[in-house]
Amino acid sequence: MNVLINRFWSQLPDVIQNIAHADYVALDLEMTGIEPRNAPRLWNPTEDEMYQRAKQGAQTFNILQLGISCLRYDEEKDAYMICSYNFHVSPLFKTDSDGSTAILARMVDRTLVVSYDTLCFLRAHRIRLEDSYVDGIQYLSRAEEREVLPRFLLRETSRDREDIGLQDQDQETQAFYNQVRDEIKTWEKDPDGDDYLNVANPHGGRVNRFQQRLIHQLLANEFSGNYVALCKHNHFMQIVRSDNAHEVKVREDETQCRTLFRPICVDLLEHVEEKVRDRHRSLRAQRGLRYIVEALAGGDFAEDAVDLLDPQNEEPSAHDATYTIQSQLRDCEKKLKSKTPVLIGHNMFLDMCFLYEAFVEPLPGTLDEFKHEIHKLFPRIIDTKALIASRSHNMMPVGNLEELYIDALKQPSPPVEHLIPVSYNKPDTRLAHQAGFDSSMTGILFLKRASIMLEAEDGLRAESAADEAPMEPAENSNAKKGSRLPEWDNEFFHLHGNKLWNRNVAIAVTGAGET
Repeated sequence: MNVLINRFWSQLPDVIQNIAHADYVALDLEMTGIEPRNAPRLWNPTEDEMYQRAKQGAQTFNILQLGISCLRYDEEKDAYMICSYNFHVSPLFKTDSDGSTAILARMVDRTLVVSYDTLCFLRAHRIRLEDSYVDGIQYLSRAEEREVLPRFLLRETSRDREDIGLQDQDQETQAFYNQVRDEIKTWEKDPDGDDYLNVANPHGGRVNRFQQRLIHQLLANEFSGNYVALCKHNHFMQIVRSDNAHEVKVREDETQCRTLFRPICVDLLEHVEEKVRDRHRSLRAQRGLRYIVEALAGGDFAEDAVDLLDPQNEEPSAHDATYTIQSQLRDCEKKLKSKTPVLIGHNMFLDMCFLYEAFVEPLPGTLDEFKHEIHKLFPRIIDTKALIASRSHNMMPVGNLEELYIDALKQPSPPVEHLIPVSYNKPDTRLAHQAGFDSSMTGILFLKRASIMLEAEDGLRAESAADEAPMEPAENSNAKKGSRLPEWDNEFFHLHGNKLWNRNVAIAVTGAGET
């Protein structure tokens, strides 16, 4: 199913619920490129060199599509149910009415890059870049949100305008600018000073619009956004620190806040609190697809997501629906914090690098750090390429995902039923390289291949036992209950789990084999 931006928020609760109840979630990404042109080409790279190359690619290019397929075992049908989703990923930010989107875009300042070879490949498979910009869903990584949060909450939209060139201004303007700068420096060095600094018009009367712009420009350019300036009724500008601006408190002592200013400051505080609430909500909406990634990783999402799903009307039925969704999301979050589904991918080392860079944090400096961080996020991973490679050799023919998928469909067990869409239920690879369909192929390939390997290993164990002496089945045998695969603590997953495939090498993730 293609999930577009106009339906994303209404479908998000169902997507998260399917993730929460899944035994496995297969994942696939489509990117705008893989290897930068200036990346070193090595004949026999070490694992560290492969990581540095992948890191450079993830920091250069963008994710175009995110596909997931949720696989859940149905005991009554003795079959796996699969539900697939394809999301176009947009690097743009969700538009709003107060102009804060432009501020956020400038703070994050994403670079959009596409490889020409990749562009030709995408066009050949009917994947259009423009779909991401028109129908795509925004995202904001944990690192991006943490970095912009203090400045974004109270940054004035007037900063959308170009800077005022001081060198072109008169002597009085330059004197005002320098005076305010000196006052701020004196204020920030005083450990016993107030929590705020009030700036008045040195020429008397109210602070005018031009002076306000100068102060905002000064704070942004010379104080790295550490402070924000708030104005009410144009009487004066109050400068506070960005990290506690939404907790501004005006002291009641008349010797520190004149009677004239007190009612203005109360109104100012109410204005600030309302603005902070609006900006917080706007930032939560910008997370978009990160709510999916947080669900996969057992992160936090319920409290913030439900606020964006509120139908915003006073009808009792609307409030009942919101309460039901809120309860559903909280149950899902609790379940996923307790146990996340096993994450399945095909040749997924690069996918994990891109996923981490785009939705979590900048990629760490070393491969060991990366493996540790990935294992913390996704403690149970299966790479089908590594799974298949464990039973092959260098002389074996190399099959791509489509070929392996078509071959896997010949295997009757375990049976798989598609919930949506029906077209995914056919051995038709015309949708190949669309992330949703590739994730579906990957999930089915895993189920079929794992089932074959489990049966083969049980057969070898039985033959070995028969040769030695009659004995009872081993406690840790791979015997399945019906068509259901064994639990993660089975020796099969200890052997094949937590390995990421890249360039004919299975890279073991830190903590491999842990439950």
